[in-house]
Amino acid sequence: MKFGGSESQVLEICGAAFRPLPMVLNRQFIKILEDLGVHTDVFLQLQNEQVDELRCMLTSARNTASLLDTLEMTKATRLSSLINDLHDIGLDYHTDYFLYGVVEMAVISRLRDIKYRGRIDVSEGVTLYGIMDETGYLKQGQVYVVTERGPDGGRHEILRNTVIVTRSPAMHPGDIQVVNAVDVPENSPLKKLSNVVVFSQHGDRDLPSMLSGGDLDGDLYNIIWDKRLRPKLVATPADYPKVSPVELDRAVTAKDMSDFFVTFMETDQLGMICTRHMQLADQEPDGTFSVGCIKLAGMASTAVDYSKTGIPINIREAPRYDSRRPDFMAPSPRVVVSEKGYFDLEEDDNQDDEAFEGIDTEQKPWRYYRSDKALGHLYRAIDEHHFLATMQDQHRALTLRSGDPSSMLPTLLKYIQKCASTYGVNYTHALPLAKDIRDSYDESLLDIMYNYCPTLHTHLSEQEVFSGTILGRQGGAQGKSLRELSKTMRERFEAVTEYAVLRITRGDQATAQGVTVVEEEQYEGYDDREIEGLPRAIACLEVAVRERGWVDRRAGELRSFGYVAAGVCLRELRRYMITTFGRNTLQRV
Repeated sequence: MKFGGSESQVLEICGAAFRPLPMVLNRQFIKILEDLGVHTDVFLQLQNEQVDELRCMLTSARNTASLLDTLEMTKATRLSSLINDLHDIGLDYHTDYFLYGVVEMAVISRLRDIKYRGRIDVSEGVTLYGIMDETGYLKQGQVYVVTERGPDGGRHEILRNTVIVTRSPAMHPGDIQVVNAVDVPENSPLKKLSNVVVFSQHGDRDLPSMLSGGDLDGDLYNIIWDKRLRPKLVATPADYPKVSPVELDRAVTAKDMSDFFVTFMETDQLGMICTRHMQLADQEPDGTFSVGCIKLAGMASTAVDYSKTGIPINIREAPRYDSRRPDFMAPSPRVVVSEKGYFDLEEDDNQDDEAFEGIDTEQKPWRYYRSDKALGHLYRAIDEHHFLATMQDQHRALTLRSGDPSSMLPTLLKYIQKCASTYGVNYTHALPLAKDIRDSYDESLLDIMYNYCPTLHTHLSEQEVFSGTILGRQGGAQGKSLRELSKTMRERFEAVTEYAVLRITRGDQATAQGVTVVEEEQYEGYDDREIEGLPRAIACLEVAVRERGWVDRRAGELRSFGYVAAGVCLRELRRYMITTFGRNTLQRV
């Protein structure tokens, strides 16, 4: 135990290496790699590959489902599973206005991540937990990297030869290092590990501490073996002096804690330091190697450690800089919904997009200049308007052949009712419960739409909540605030959806017993779900199709419950086919 005195018998697991996490570049990584000799064309090639892949994801249901699985969306809706199941029975999600709108929103969100945050996936890279080589086999400058390259595990892949090792956040040019990845003997205990990077215990200084002050208490490290990103030079890592924390010669009082918190709020300038560092790195000929950027990197390190040391930074010591910003730091246009239901980009930026902006009374318009560095070229290489217009033109061409996009739920309901009639499944007795489930879901959904909207006196769209993404100025000054709000909103909607799904599959009795969605998949035996799960799901789908949902004066009629019910219905029907007939396939419409 690290800290004694506790009698708790509970061991909490904060993270586990079940599978490798993806390696994603960001603006800080890109700028440092550029300063280390990686050419701009390399980043443009990687970005173009990512955008082309994004386009391909819309061409088929399978590709779309794969895309949705990689995005930060609400998992409880199981949208990717619904799209795949609809495809299996012969229904195309493109012809459903609501589903297409959710997918379109997910694509826009991912495209904005690439354009405004530089978040480019690196296929020849992973993010892993770091641990120390307890055996002492690894020499200085060596690492042992073992990973499973499948989404659900798979074959072990041991990396060899030269790899790039880094860690986020990276601001100092020495935060990116190049080391040798080696194998270990077959009888080594390290062979039993997976999805970790093992660091050597030898040398004057451990490698994790060279990477923006990392350690081995749960930090994640980025490993890249893409030869295109290998830097031509390696900078000396930062070596900030260890600062002794402020110590008291008496017991800590409540006033000490309140003073500490107030001082932290007054001196928390980490965001400002990072923004200024990005500006200065673009303006200075030496980039991140410039004296000003090195100074800001040190200040950022001090600011990060304030909660441990109690030593604040003095923002007045920050280097002076040109207040103009590079064009890639410009805010992204608003996303609005057109009268025909398509998303559009609105350039008008005269009004505050977020309620957060009204807090800063000293905020004034920024001036921008055209950046000739890698980030500037990457930013201008993506035309949001053209990408969105092309995507919508393709969708219009598709709907011209199949008719105007509407809801496919009535067609699905007829299909499900036909199956129910064929197999003798009666569901009418579950209609009262289905109405109650829908009312509870709609009430909670409407509450989320109003309470989590960043703009005053308005609401989120139902598709925003359903997808788990708040669209706004994500690339602008308040991008972080919106992302944090999206995460909180997503967690709240996740709970609402899980509760509704649990009531459908297990009924109110299991819900009262506190069964979770995960636990309900582990139930054994012939229980209530085997008998009533499918009837309840069909009843919920019929209620969603036959009766109007909640209607709000501003938000209009709520419709998403039907798609939650549709997903559960198809899963329960497949489950029924397996348990009753031993078949995993569903007949087509």
